[in-house]
Amino acid sequence: MKKLWILTVALMLSGVVSANDKCPVSGQAAKADVFVFEKVNTCCKNCQASLAKKLKISADPGKCPVSGQPAKAEQFLIQGNKVVNFCCGNCRKKFAESKKLNQKLSLGKTTKCPLSGNAGKEDVFLIKKVNFCCNNCKGKYAKDKGLTVAYNLPVKAKAKPQPKPVKKAAPKTKLVCPFSGKPAVEGQWILSENKKVGFCCGNCKKNYTIQKENRLSDAQKKGGWAVLFNGKNLEGFQKPTRDGKWSVQDGRLVGTAGKGVIATKGKYKNFELTLDVKIQDTGDKRGNSGIFIRSKALDGLRGRWPDGLEVQVDNGDPNFWTGAIWKTKAAKKVATKDGEWLSMKIQAIDSLIRVWVNGKVVTTHLDGSDPVEGPISLQVHHDTDVVEFKNIKVRQLSGA
Repeated sequence: MKKLWILTVALMLSGVVSANDKCPVSGQAAKADVFVFEKVNTCCKNCQASLAKKLKISADPGKCPVSGQPAKAEQFLIQGNKVVNFCCGNCRKKFAESKKLNQKLSLGKTTKCPLSGNAGKEDVFLIKKVNFCCNNCKGKYAKDKGLTVAYNLPVKAKAKPQPKPVKKAAPKTKLVCPFSGKPAVEGQWILSENKKVGFCCGNCKKNYTIQKENRLSDAQKKGGWAVLFNGKNLEGFQKPTRDGKWSVQDGRLVGTAGKGVIATKGKYKNFELTLDVKIQDTGDKRGNSGIFIRSKALDGLRGRWPDGLEVQVDNGDPNFWTGAIWKTKAAKKVATKDGEWLSMKIQAIDSLIRVWVNGKVVTTHLDGSDPVEGPISLQVHHDTDVVEFKNIKVRQLSGA
């Protein structure tokens, strides 16, 4: 009997004595290892002491296991099946981290004093252990009362290193040379309009690059443009006039050796023309060229220029600079230089003629004569003159 009393006192001090023999949910016999802790508030210290004696729970928080100082009732943790009190929050946190205990505990709302029936005080309470017949009853009771059931932190399993996914190489698209039809060689390719174009050899790659400027883009095809010079031969042009020599060199249309023009087979009245041109002189003169539009037939021309309008290409004429209409309309001067490529655009719609040089409008002219349909002619001016054209494209426009 004496030994049983000593055991009971020890259990009272640690808060392990079960407050119930039967499950409060089912009424079945409660199990010692299926429990939750619940807070019971009282209205005063006297009721707290009386209730502690009745429930066989110690009201004395004892000493802090970390500092050895007197513990406080409100600083507590649940370890296993007992309540552990501490002198302060720091000791509580340190102990919880070392033992992997849950610091976020909910032991229910403030209750009425079970002895007096008065409102319980939040800081005057006991913590009792409630046993259940099974985990289902325990879960239901805890949910209704808002009680914490997990007092220990879960042990995190070490994640197994996952093998890095192996990226499968995208299947290589077999490129075919657009000239020979043979498979492309590694390293012999260029990007054209964001598409990879491959070649069987360096020569094909060079020729493609040269001719690229003399081909239409997809947008130009949709816009009704046509190529006047294909970069390979003089197809699309009439036989040049007797003076002057015209040849194709590395994708460029080159004029040399005297006064002469080369004219298109097609005739144009309302149109838009774009091209790149470079002029220079091998003697002591300056380069000189021009673009004749709306000209009559070239039959019988020998050292003479076509009729119609001439858009000037001359980087040194003080009166009719590049972009001017010869002897008709001066142009706004744009910085151009012999030996350097420049871009030009000519737009003819009924009597309105406009000229762009390097993207800037330099000439706007209203032609008083009746517009006629005629070829577009390119000029080489004198014996030491060298003129080069490329990227020559045109599209027909409708008039008023």
